[in-house]
Amino acid sequence: MQNSDLKVYKQKTNGRMDGAAPVTSGVVQNVFPHVTSAQRTAGFFDYKKTFWKVADDADGTLIDPSVYTDAPTLSATDYVTMFLMGQRDAIEDLTGYSTGTDTERKFGTAYLAENITAGAQTIVVVVKNAALASGADLIFADGDKIKLTDKATADALTGNEEILTINGTPTVDGLEITITVDELIANNYTAAGTPTISSPRVSSLIIPIADIETSVTTPVVTSTAGTLDTSTYPIILDNIGTIDEDWTLTFTDATHYSLTGDSLTGTIGTGTTGGDFAPNNTTFTKPYFTIELEAWGGTWEAGDTVTFTTHPAAIGIGQKRVVPAGSASLANNKTTQVIVGEAV
Repeated sequence: MQNSDLKVYKQKTNGRMDGAAPVTSGVVQNVFPHVTSAQRTAGFFDYKKTFWKVADDADGTLIDPSVYTDAPTLSATDYVTMFLMGQRDAIEDLTGYSTGTDTERKFGTAYLAENITAGAQTIVVVVKNAALASGADLIFADGDKIKLTDKATADALTGNEEILTINGTPTVDGLEITITVDELIANNYTAAGTPTISSPRVSSLIIPIADIETSVTTPVVTSTAGTLDTSTYPIILDNIGTIDEDWTLTFTDATHYSLTGDSLTGTIGTGTTGGDFAPNNTTFTKPYFTIELEAWGGTWEAGDTVTFTTHPAAIGIGQKRVVPAGSASLANNKTTQVIVGEAV
């Protein structure tokens, strides 16, 4: 698995992943649109949902993944936070979406405010806005895994970084947050007097419950005598082609069936018990899934059905941008977000 196999996609109107085209890294307005002068003057917030997908052709698994914001935005006032979302959660359905008062647990990043000497267990950081310290968008909490780094960029080959665990509720003094960690900090870190995007910083990590990989539910067979043996012949999934979908196979006679999905339009394909069935995801020219011919057994009749659900090798990540009233204009403002993990 290569870095290029990790891709980011936006959501469709139904909350699921839009696989039409990945987000291009480094392009202005690739996730959030332009903020107008009127919006900056009055204050503004918006939300986006993205999907972070493992799209390798070898159908690998991303083990122990984490997602995080590597550095605050370039602007002196606005900020972006991230939060975990389900496959089918639409960003527009969030409680408080229309007023910016959601209650999602946020994750983000802050600059180091005081120097650290190796062996210490205390970190002091400074955030841009009080909401990140103790408000609705707070980004550090007891038990969080955090990344402390002085690398210029997330993928830099030089510099220090370490993963630590917050011990206890951080204490807040204005925009400064004091964090105690379980571990002894291994390296020295020097806080920047005037932070830049590459200054020493601390990020809270979104750590999903499971590894990122495709999955499928056990098929439900509605038939008097037809069988589908997915224990011996599991349904084969594809990291590139598989999507989040409820599928229904409906038999038209003893050997033929049609495929429909709950969010797709019309018949997606037709198959027969006499061969492998690999309906094509035309966006990628890859199969949504494959059922091997050996899995079919028994006697099928017209009207019999098989239903199951597939899930892609992806996780949903919500993002919230807040632009406080009176924020100054800044061309090419940006934030850097990262996914990491071990590949299999």
